[in-house]
Amino acid sequence: MINKTPTLVPVTRQAKKAIENRPYIAIDAFPFRVGRESRLTCREGLNETLERRNSSVLPNNDLYLLTKTRSSVVSREHFLIQRTEDGKYELVDRGSTLGTTVAGHYIAGNGRGGRVEVQDGNRIAIGIPDSRYVFEFRLSTAPLRSQLRRGRVMRHFGHFFLFVIAPVVISLYTIASILSM
Repeated sequence: MINKTPTLVPVTRQAKKAIENRPYIAIDAFPFRVGRESRLTCREGLNETLERRNSSVLPNNDLYLLTKTRSSVVSREHFLIQRTEDGKYELVDRGSTLGTTVAGHYIAGNGRGGRVEVQDGNRIAIGIPDSRYVFEFRLSTAPLRSQLRRGRVMRHFGHFFLFVIAPVVISLYTIASILSM
């Protein structure tokens, strides 16, 4: 059996901003807890740290989502992903205020909690169903890495074409024009 690394990939612009524009978050330990970063404040549109966590205190989350304000669709302890005994994955709403939507199924809200199996490709909307914080659960980053690699190669090819191939073609065309006179 191939060991696949679960990841959360941001789908929306706000989700990507919330994880500081990283292409994905690898889930390397279980349970993997997600919640809002509540140690920040917003002043003039910038997040500033108010306090530092005491290093002797364990964190409440493995992933802290950065939001613009304290009143947000993301609760401080929103959900967790855990691996079940049979090797599947499930999302557990940790009693969040607005709940979580997984693959179109709304779970909990109003502090009730709830759980659902999460599968490769499922979209997770944090808070309300049409949330701006949407992630995709993936069991392998291989497609993502290949997309990134392909994007990098195309970017390098574009620079190569612009700065090497195009000037050579223009020079050859100019020489051919002069010789044909």
